[in-house]
Amino acid sequence: MKLIKKELNILKSKEIGATQLSLAKKQLKGHIAIGHDNNSNLMLSIGKSMLYFDEVESIEDVYDKIDNVSAETLLEVANEMLDIDQFSSLSFIPKK
Repeated sequence: MKLIKKELNILKSKEIGATQLSLAKKQLKGHIAIGHDNNSNLMLSIGKSMLYFDEVESIEDVYDKIDNVSAETLLEVANEMLDIDQFSSLSFIPKK
């Protein structure tokens, strides 16, 4: 648990580097493109989008949103979402 807390604190305190951010964006856009190559995946994605948001964004709009994410924004989200005091944990301790 100590190691997990340490790593979460690093994610919450240090901005991601420009190179790492760029690579992560490229990887995410690549995964989205691969998902859209498969017609059944595309239809599922469109269906979910209609159910949740009542609209379907074009892949170009999604890519633009990804490109507009900054290291500062990621740090803000990390601080909001990775609050260790809001986490639950379960430990399995073997009997001796």
